[in-house]
Amino acid sequence: MQFLFPTYLWGLLGLAVPIIIHLWSKKEGKVIKIGSIQNLQASETKRASSIQLNELLLLLLRLLIVGLIVLAIAQPVIQGNKERLTLTYIIEPSLLNDQGVNNIITAAESNYDVRLLQPDLPRYDSSVDVAVLDVHPPDYWQVVPKLNQLPTDSIIVLSKGLVTGIKGKRPELSKKINWIKIDPKKASSSETFAVMQQEEEFVAWKAILRNHNLQFQKSKLQKKELKEFGKDSLQLNNKALPLLKRDKLIVNIHASDSLQSQVKFIKASLKAIATYTSSIIDISNINKESDAISNCDLLIWLDQTAAPAMDSIPVLIFKPDPLANLIIEASHQPNRYYLTAALTKENSIDKNFATQIATLLHPYEAIEPLVSNMDQRSLDQEQFKPESKHRKLNKNYQMIDTLSLSSWFWLAIVVIFMVERILAMYKKQ
Repeated sequence: MQFLFPTYLWGLLGLAVPIIIHLWSKKEGKVIKIGSIQNLQASETKRASSIQLNELLLLLLRLLIVGLIVLAIAQPVIQGNKERLTLTYIIEPSLLNDQGVNNIITAAESNYDVRLLQPDLPRYDSSVDVAVLDVHPPDYWQVVPKLNQLPTDSIIVLSKGLVTGIKGKRPELSKKINWIKIDPKKASSSETFAVMQQEEEFVAWKAILRNHNLQFQKSKLQKKELKEFGKDSLQLNNKALPLLKRDKLIVNIHASDSLQSQVKFIKASLKAIATYTSSIIDISNINKESDAISNCDLLIWLDQTAAPAMDSIPVLIFKPDPLANLIIEASHQPNRYYLTAALTKENSIDKNFATQIATLLHPYEAIEPLVSNMDQRSLDQEQFKPESKHRKLNKNYQMIDTLSLSSWFWLAIVVIFMVERILAMYKKQ
């Protein structure tokens, strides 16, 4: 048995306190003077013997209570060696097409456990076709709790370390881990991955990856360049691409007479968004009694009266707040936002009003899922790997496990204290 905080063992000096109190409380018996003791025989009554035995038991119990309290505070633990556990390889599914990674798997799977970096950490099965596996970037940090539960001593993780796989707070790993980042062989690449249609206009989207920087390029297409390849796809340069249809965006603006000056700044920002995103934005001025007030993708309410309650579409309400950090801030209600200051030429540019209002319109909503799949940006190994706080190993490379005994000590203290109180009441009677 060992103690996590052995310094507290100095508290065992407190055992002297019950002993001192016991000796201090002992009194001499009452002396009765008689003429002669020649015919008297020394004897000890049963009552006196019982009292002395009771006092000794109480002293022993009190010493036990003090000693156990000190030991419990010092955190006693029992250490024991478990049998050496095997090494486990964790492979990101998207790396299974890499020949170098396949060579590692071939050499390791006969002697070690090989699993895939997926939520349930399934075992690798060479008979399963790689094409049917989910090769989307996993949430690296969300898998860490499962890694902690694996019956293994050491873990080797092979992954790309993609930016899209990093979400949430950096976790802690209680096992020894060697997180190895595998960089893609292609330092730069470009690929057309979708065609977006808006009315009669077709735009090809190309992703360009260069030195871990991802950029997107749009180019207009002639209808004659495209061939139908199904209901939701087109063929461009002998390659089938998904066809994404985007409707025009409708923005309704209601402004009171005192806030009509704000409308021109809002319209200018919306026109800039339409130009930059190649979108068609239909802007309408409406009054509060209009039936078409909710028939839109964004409602802007520039009035001191209460805005209509709508949960299905975003509503931007004029509500000045001099303490706000952003010119558009979300409220505690879903799809409800506040315009926190009157718009001017200066703050429209300085506070990025156009960028913030664009997030309410989602002009790229249809293409965002495809964009995330094309994002191959990666982080340095030290930036994305979890913190490792594995347990120490002894010279034989066996895992050292500990079992805390504090709870048992506190249970014994409670039981002994109850017995001590019962004996103390018996002595008093």
